[in-house]
Amino acid sequence: DGAAPYAGLISENGVLYGTTYSGGTLNNGTVFRLNTNGTGFSVLRNFSGSDGRNPRARLVVADGALYGTTYAGGTSNFGTVFRIQTNGTGHTVLKSFTGADGQYPYAALLRLGDTLYGTTYSGGSSNGGTIFKLTTNGTDFAVLKNLNSTEGRNPQAELTLVSGLLFGTTSSGGSSNSGTVFALDLNGGGFSVVKHFTSANGS
Repeated sequence: DGAAPYAGLISENGVLYGTTYSGGTLNNGTVFRLNTNGTGFSVLRNFSGSDGRNPRARLVVADGALYGTTYAGGTSNFGTVFRIQTNGTGHTVLKSFTGADGQYPYAALLRLGDTLYGTTYSGGSSNGGTIFKLTTNGTDFAVLKNLNSTEGRNPQAELTLVSGLLFGTTSSGGSSNSGTVFALDLNGGGFSVVKHFTSANGS
């Protein structure tokens, strides 16, 4: 029924939803639900590989559906963005990453209205990862930023919205290759590095 749940849980109408990185019928990971008292456990999705595998991130909910990422799998084995109803029906791959537009999304999505924002750990034009957006119906995918060694690379965490700007972190890159804090607007403009970590002040 799943193994190695890396991600946090979400609660919707008193029910907990989560993912496991592996396990399930094909050992590619699962999406599951259970009640807060431990009853009612069910596997909503056994990932097959072609539809994604190895989810690492927390789910988000919008309009009664669950949205998430898988670290690998999909058409190029570089990860996916998916949607599934809370009863386990209607699983849809909204995006299969190709490498050029990012690969290996570690982080949860940020939902703002009908738009999802996220990051990939690597891929993109400099193989430093990407910041992307797409609508909840899977259309209008766009790479907002190709990350590189100078500005920071390899993001592993979800984005945060503050005063109309997206903020995030990279696990490496920057002036000391110790990671950065960055900001950009919702359309990908105005990118700036807010902080270069130096190891002495964190890495």
